[in-house]
Amino acid sequence: MIHLMVHLVREAKLCGPVWARWMYPFERSMNVLKSYVRNHYRPEASMVECYISEEAVEFCSEYMSGVEAIGISKPRNNSDGVDKGLRGNGTVTTVSRAELDQAQLVVLQNNPEIQSYIIDHIELLRSMIPNKIKNKQKWVIDEHNKTFCQWLKNTILTKLGEKNHGLSTKLKRISLGANGG
Repeated sequence: MIHLMVHLVREAKLCGPVWARWMYPFERSMNVLKSYVRNHYRPEASMVECYISEEAVEFCSEYMSGVEAIGISKPRNNSDGVDKGLRGNGTVTTVSRAELDQAQLVVLQNNPEIQSYIIDHIELLRSMIPNKIKNKQKWVIDEHNKTFCQWLKNTILTKLGEKNHGLSTKLKRISLGANGG
């Protein structure tokens, strides 16, 4: 087997990528065609007849894509890689960073372990209110919503650096955010 590795490297250099010369796709398609044989005296005709029938059924089912197919088995796996049985309707949604931060803020504000940190952050912001601001309460709330997640993450990371921090695992996980750090 070790000697085989020497020949595989040379073969890859001479012939190019392995996938371009593999026989597996051809063997798979031949297996499907062989399964179409009904008349062993005329195998080619059986293959052609079944292949044309399958193509016609596929064309009709794609032509009537909004209609539920009858008699055609549904594929077990999806080509898009999303398991529809586990993921609802199978759609993948990408959220922006702002939406992710907003979702994390909602989770944090509704957690009883975080309430003391919320009070500390609001007090810190009240001490930092600029003089030019007319509506000070609105500024504090807006600034809290913008900066709380990052402030909490930095605060928790600082406390984790201490020897006996006493932070719960749940508090560490939710304060560090969705990506864990």
